[in-house]
Amino acid sequence: MAKLGTTSMRALLSIDALKSFYALTKPRVCALIVFTAIIGMFLATPGIVPLDILFFASIGIAFVSGAAAAFNCLIEEKIDAMMARTKGRPLPLGQVSQKRNYNFFKCAWWIRFISPLCLCQSINRMADVTNILCLCGNLYSFS
Repeated sequence: MAKLGTTSMRALLSIDALKSFYALTKPRVCALIVFTAIIGMFLATPGIVPLDILFFASIGIAFVSGAAAAFNCLIEEKIDAMMARTKGRPLPLGQVSQKRNYNFFKCAWWIRFISPLCLCQSINRMADVTNILCLCGNLYSFS
């Protein structure tokens, strides 16, 4: 895979590049976060959770956790390079430059602001505020 810090737009949209950016979101961890939230929705709702709430809340939570994971990868690149479990991540391998990862984080952060439209319209403002607080707490405590 080419290093993404110095490539053209075509290279940024290549399959390898998209796989690297996807890996920065730590999809297995994000899936566990979304799964846990879905279980919480089912436990908190008498009857069945409305599908629009289930869908939009899951999307919003996935965006926030993915953005936090990308930022965490940026902050912990040097530590990840030393650990056997994490040295295969895109930043330590040089598949994605720090600048590209930071730009990816900013993009994910701004896409995350689409979720208030979804969360406030389909759920409530408190759902979005909680989502933002979780992101800030994650960025502070894990980075």
